[in-house]
Amino acid sequence: MLVMRVMKAAFSVWNQRIAPVFDVSRRVVVVEVQAGEVVDRRDLEFDECDPFFKLERLAELRVQALVCGAISRPLAEVAVHLGMELFPFIAGDLEEVMTAYLKGGLQSPALAMPGCRRRARMMGGRPRGSTGIANRRYDMPNQDGTGPAGKGPGTGKGMGRGGQGSKPGARKGQGRGQGKGRGMGRNNRTT
Repeated sequence: MLVMRVMKAAFSVWNQRIAPVFDVSRRVVVVEVQAGEVVDRRDLEFDECDPFFKLERLAELRVQALVCGAISRPLAEVAVHLGMELFPFIAGDLEEVMTAYLKGGLQSPALAMPGCRRRARMMGGRPRGSTGIANRRYDMPNQDGTGPAGKGPGTGKGMGRGGQGSKPGARKGQGRGQGKGRGMGRNNRTT
């Protein structure tokens, strides 16, 4: 006897379209898909503003895929950690996006958020659902984990997205800016 697998996917929604930013969206449509067809659909409204609460609730519902517009890096990391396949930087009418999802066509340029070049890096060239967030090697200038001039990670000036001192052996900045703390500034005046 062949058992058809049921998959749950969540779509972040605003005004019957994919919400531009998952972090602040308050509505999610969860669908159960079996054999390429939607067998159940549920609308969820969130009173809670905390986006991490939304992800926890989706995990409780055993959602396996999240389709959304822009999503912050911390939330994307949590979604992937919770086992969700992430389809970020999607735009368009909800029904159109759902149809594309069912047919495996979310990478269509017609569904890409306008002006969002990161989408190609986060969706293309990596396994579906892998945002590359766990592997930050693409933050490196050569995108190979070798750091500037091939000297290895943590050997730069801490100017990249990893931040100063975020990796073992990374140089820590003086934290005073170019003036090295010698100026008075507007907020340092005494009366």
